[in-house]
Amino acid sequence: MAENPPYRIIADELKNGGVIPFFGAAASAICRPDGETWGPGKPFTPFGNELAATFASDAEYPMSDGRLPDLALVTSYTEHVKINRRYVDRKLREYFSVDAKPSDLHAKLGAIEAAKLYVTTNYDDLIEQALAARRPHVVVDRGNGGLLVRVAGNTARQMSPIGDELHKSLHDPDPRIDQPSRPIVFKLHGSVDKSDKRNDAYLITEEDYVDFLGRTGDSYILPPYLAGLMEGKAFLFLGYSLTDWNVRVILRKILKENPDRRIWAIVTGQSAAEQELWQARYLTIYPMDLRVFAKELAAHL
Repeated sequence: MAENPPYRIIADELKNGGVIPFFGAAASAICRPDGETWGPGKPFTPFGNELAATFASDAEYPMSDGRLPDLALVTSYTEHVKINRRYVDRKLREYFSVDAKPSDLHAKLGAIEAAKLYVTTNYDDLIEQALAARRPHVVVDRGNGGLLVRVAGNTARQMSPIGDELHKSLHDPDPRIDQPSRPIVFKLHGSVDKSDKRNDAYLITEEDYVDFLGRTGDSYILPPYLAGLMEGKAFLFLGYSLTDWNVRVILRKILKENPDRRIWAIVTGQSAAEQELWQARYLTIYPMDLRVFAKELAAHL
């Protein structure tokens, strides 16, 4: 089990476009002031367990064993047992359309000119804010609703993930390298759209994830053009819980196609057995506070 991340190597690869950052919930939550806990109305975004606790309380979820259910289960319960999907989506918009500001980690990674693809499973717009000066393209996976694409800040429109449309809209190649001239933010589990709530999309319930992860055949787990941009790159997972089964399935599908891919994951709360299992199969885990990692990485960038 690795003790310290190879900061110098990770920083060097980031600066040369060889690493794709994946932002999880904790990467957004480090924007909050030290010691603050989240609650509705707070100007920062929640952890998944904080969201689960809020939905469980509002829906009076029956916790017979006293254990908090995972977020996917409790939002499914809220939608199908207590009220409807409109309520779930309305509350998520309330919680994620707050005026949160990017962290130093977002700013540092967003300033790397060679970085052309940023991936997140978060619903907030912190990465877009950090990349604003570079006018990023934003691609939102809306599950069964297909892709919603905003090209360089223009009006969002629906696009097919399959075929040439996405490639032609986003590639705009830099003549020096076979890469997009602008960075692309790929929002794997949907997003809030502060300017137009009709564009909101959230993959959050168990049913959402089953549909999303069940894509096979002519369907896709990742749009082919974006999957192509990931070829040969290392991944840096920031602030994920690897106990989330949807994250495990995504990792397995990606690594099945490229088993030699280098993946670093900065996580907390994993048992020694989980760390050993994941490290043996897929990736190198560094069980450490994301703030500590971000500070040390910044020194190398």
